Amino acid sequence: MGTEIPLTKYVEIKNEYAYVLVRLVSVSAGVRLEVYAPNFDTRVLLDPLQLESLTVADESIFKVLVRTLYNPYQDDSLDL
Repeated sequence: MGTEIPLTKYVEIKNEYAYVLVRLVSVSAGVRLEVYAPNFDTRVLLDPLQLESLTVADESIFKVLVRTLYNPYQDDSLDL
């Protein structure tokens, strides 16, 4: 990503389907929430605007994200 300075230790969040680590990091543009998925070795840094947007997002957005990750060939007309 870039130069991130950890501000907190990772907090582990998991269930039978997923496993992520989250922590606060400092970047040149401010503080971000880092979400790291060890199973996929992927990460994202979310700024306050992106995080706030999650709080008002319709649940269907998350269904599309999960479907894209775990079953990208599923017909979009089907309900998860």
